[in-house]
Amino acid sequence: MAECIGEEPPPCQAACPLDIRVREKLRFMQQGNLAEALAVVLERCPFPGILGRICTHPCETACRCTRCSSTCSKTPWRPCPKVVSSPSP
Repeated sequence: MAECIGEEPPPCQAACPLDIRVREKLRFMQQGNLAEALAVVLERCPFPGILGRICTHPCETACRCTRCSSTCSKTPWRPCPKVVSSPSP
């Protein structure tokens, strides 16, 4: 995470065309707080269900957490916007 700290946004966020705060979203998802994760996505994207289906996930490629011991790399990426925007069963 040391590589993500500083004046610049983390690489994953910088790679996102919508500038979604990826780290915060993933942290909330890891905590099981999907409502807060959805709130983070909704700050920049009014239609997260659509985003989850069309996003090419440039944040994955830019992520540096796989090089450190961060838990970001252990979070499932692909369904993130779709999962947080879907109603609970």
